[in-house]
Amino acid sequence: MPLVSSRRTNSVSSEISAITLPNTSPTLPRASRLAQVLRHKIRDAPTSSDSDSLPKRQSKGGLYTESETWRRLHWDEQTRANLKEEVAHHRPLECFGVRQFRILLLGQIGAGKSSFFNTINSIYRGHVTSQANMGSAPHSLTTRFRAYEVRSSRGGDPLHFRMCDTMGLEESMGLDVSDIPYLLDGNIPDRHQFNPAIRITPDVPGFNQNPTLAKKIHCVVFVVDCSTVSVLSSRIIEKFTSIQSHVHQRGIPIIVLLTKVDTACPYVNRDLSLVYRSKYIQEKVEEISYKLGVPRSSILPVKNYESELELDTKVDILALSALRQMFRFADNFFDDQLDEISEHH
Repeated sequence: MPLVSSRRTNSVSSEISAITLPNTSPTLPRASRLAQVLRHKIRDAPTSSDSDSLPKRQSKGGLYTESETWRRLHWDEQTRANLKEEVAHHRPLECFGVRQFRILLLGQIGAGKSSFFNTINSIYRGHVTSQANMGSAPHSLTTRFRAYEVRSSRGGDPLHFRMCDTMGLEESMGLDVSDIPYLLDGNIPDRHQFNPAIRITPDVPGFNQNPTLAKKIHCVVFVVDCSTVSVLSSRIIEKFTSIQSHVHQRGIPIIVLLTKVDTACPYVNRDLSLVYRSKYIQEKVEEISYKLGVPRSSILPVKNYESELELDTKVDILALSALRQMFRFADNFFDDQLDEISEHH
């Protein structure tokens, strides 16, 4: 019998007390049957080289200490006020003549695209609102392309961005990847009615043949439900990958919005300010980063308003910090446009 490593032998030995002997050879003495079981266990036990290739066991969750937090964010009312003010005054470079950033929200049905707009809109309205359709249904509740504005207050001036909401992605229905270039390039008018059975062509009503930079998309946001990261189908991932190809061709930055973090992690459910101390949420960030090929720094956890009736400071801070990062990425898009203009002169 070949020699085995002491580590494998110790591993097997520790299980002897828990061994249930097979009943296939009841006539054999107990010692003989025990030896037979051990031989099989030693043969099947992984070697050290085998164990290196085995998938790592994921942690069951838990929290990092405050000093170990994997991102830092203050959760007080002053931080909320500062973020709200910063977002309200952030605008595109004036030299382009573009008044508003255009942020395109893409994701599966029920992931929280419309809910994120409603959350941001609620912050500036001063109470929870539901302007965009939201809820759960077998197919997308969003059937029209909407370029939503957010105003500084009810009846106030529009802020310097629009959130472009779309039909949800589905495995066999929903938004078709072939429609994405028209959305990115600004060809599709606001309130365009999607038809899953008919692809977008230049013949659709209101099609913009020559869109300006102001009508094009400046940042794309993939919205993903945190609780579904591990079960994303290969078809949905394939759609995300195809969309990424169109987005990268145009030099548009991508952010992933990881929603419903409160339902994914019990610690975060009890206290949203623990989101960046949650080991489980960090694991989900790493997992979606690997699946979509997006840097972890581009993945932003959020919680949208869904059942609440009143605003919550921590919800607002997380949402506003995500929106601020979208603006910063959109700034990078305009910086690239500026560099391109400089190169041609």
